Amino acid sequence: MTMAEGSQLPLLPGFIPQSQRFCCLRPGSARKLLLALRVASLAATRAVAFGSARANVVNLVSFGERMSSAQKNRVSFVGRPVWAEVSLSALEFNLRSIRAYVNPPGEKRKAPRKILSIVKGNGYGHGGPQVAKALEKAGSEWFGVTCTAEGIEVRKAGVRRPVLVLTGFWPGEEKRLLDNDLTAAITRCEQLALLERAASRRRAKRASVPFHLKIDSGMNRLGIAPADVDCFARQLAKSPHLRLDGVFTHFASSEVFEPAPHG
Repeated sequence: MTMAEGSQLPLLPGFIPQSQRFCCLRPGSARKLLLALRVASLAATRAVAFGSARANVVNLVSFGERMSSAQKNRVSFVGRPVWAEVSLSALEFNLRSIRAYVNPPGEKRKAPRKILSIVKGNGYGHGGPQVAKALEKAGSEWFGVTCTAEGIEVRKAGVRRPVLVLTGFWPGEEKRLLDNDLTAAITRCEQLALLERAASRRRAKRASVPFHLKIDSGMNRLGIAPADVDCFARQLAKSPHLRLDGVFTHFASSEVFEPAPHG
């Protein structure tokens, strides 16, 4: 999913960690939301994301509390009275719109393109596990998280569909990945041997363990470099318990949406 990222804003503990950034699925709305939240922090008013609809929302409240109907007019807080309300109907609408865009009606395909919904960074401040659960119900086939710990939180929320750990894993995390049915992204050649070892030690060895390959196409941040492709191929040939299920990359230029000399 495409998201417009805003700047950091300190918030109270709860569903929205202080380290996360706010963003919205609607273009241009991140800046408006940040302004609204800052005003709310000073004026003790509420900041509402995705519009002002009261029905069908997830309330992300300070300390993780959910607002009841009795609290609409009079709200008692300890700390800053700031929260965000995320409209689940808006999320579902965005998912349907993206699905329609990537699967044009006139295009004849044997199978429609699938959607991988990015819920990393606590859903960019909107509640990653809660948003993932809502989008799974709405039909999203995949989910993307930053790390193993985020993937586990999504699993704890009850999400059963595939979860891709976009930045790979640290040595020692392989067992946790497999135990929670998370799909690892391989970003370095040596990770294959670690994942193969963990896969070979599983009790249930009927099926091979799927993984995705991330290729560095110019971002120079994460991914197998072209010079390391031979190493990857040799190591994969030694990994009978692994199965390559997908390949992806990152745009070479981050947050550059207009044509530029460097591509």
